[in-house]
Amino acid sequence: MERRSLIIYCDNTPPSKELNGPSIDNSNYRTFLTSNLGGKWVDEEIKSMNNPSIKEVQDAVASHFNGAGYTFTIFTGHGGINPRQNDLQYLQLKDGNLSILELKNSAERQTIVIDACRTHLTVESVKSFALTESIYKMGAKSTREMFDKEIERCEKGLTILYAASKEEAARDSKSGGAYLVSLISAALLWEKRNKEALTLPLYEAHDLAKDFLSKHFPTEQHPQIEPDKRNNYFPFAVKYMTINL
Repeated sequence: MERRSLIIYCDNTPPSKELNGPSIDNSNYRTFLTSNLGGKWVDEEIKSMNNPSIKEVQDAVASHFNGAGYTFTIFTGHGGINPRQNDLQYLQLKDGNLSILELKNSAERQTIVIDACRTHLTVESVKSFALTESIYKMGAKSTREMFDKEIERCEKGLTILYAASKEEAARDSKSGGAYLVSLISAALLWEKRNKEALTLPLYEAHDLAKDFLSKHFPTEQHPQIEPDKRNNYFPFAVKYMTINL
């Protein structure tokens, strides 16, 4: 399984105010993804971009994701909804706003996580834009293989997670974007508390993160996951175990 991850973290995209969280989000997610819990990604599979331009992101989507079977994209920064483009989410970059659709790529399986506000943009501001025992039988010998096999078990398609609902702001904090922090925190708690499941699917991670967010951050944002007519969701985390075959 060819994997690729793209982390776009925008902490300084004028005219909006600077943010504390995005750079920490980048560090947190590079650490998480390369851990056993996060699926044991390797550094070469993860590309981080700090305050990139529209073209730089477009080029990265075309080149970095080329040939990948599964892609995992994170955006953390400012953003908003364009009411003149079917309320489509836009992301604020160094030189303008990029449509979330520009993050889609040719991979058969994709996940996009957006930690940005979803309030309406002004027109002038818009320029463009549960693992089971069967895994053992499939021969997984490491958490990386477990993660890969769980991806392959899922239907092809795109899953999108948002840090906030439409018309809501997404909270930033000194520890990172509140929703992104909550996702990792939820996974860590799941690893400790859930003694049965070996995989944490995206939709379960999202639900756990919403609960964590409501209990640990002073915010009224309501994270959303785009509903999919699918039987199996991509994994967010896998639990480390020594597997003897």
